[in-house]
Amino acid sequence: MRRIVRAYLRLWGLDLAEAVELPVSELVTNAFLHGRGSVIEFRMWRDESFVRIEVGDGTTVTIPKVTPDDPLAESGRGLCLVAAYADRWGLTEDGTRVRCAIRIPGGVR
Repeated sequence: MRRIVRAYLRLWGLDLAEAVELPVSELVTNAFLHGRGSVIEFRMWRDESFVRIEVGDGTTVTIPKVTPDDPLAESGRGLCLVAAYADRWGLTEDGTRVRCAIRIPGGVR
C-alpha cells in the first residue's frame, strides 16, 4: 500500500508521503486485523484541499478507544497515529469505512 500511495502522490505532484503513508498503513492493517468482511476496500483521492482516504470491508465499523490502556503495549496505537497525522478522521456516514483527510499545504481552505 505504501508503494501505491507514493506512486499516486508523485503523480499528483505532492510531497506528502510521510504524512499519508502512516495513516494508510494503520487503517489498512486495522481492516485486515479487525474486519469481518472478505474484501478490504481502499480509496484514496485528492481535491483542492486534502488527500482523502477511506478503508473498510463493507461491514459496520466500531471505533475502539483511541488511547491505549497500557503505554508499554506493543499494539493499540494505530488510531492514535491516524488522529495525530490526519487533519480530520472518523467514520463514513454509513458507518462502513474509516476515513481521514490530510491537508495539502497551500491548498484551498
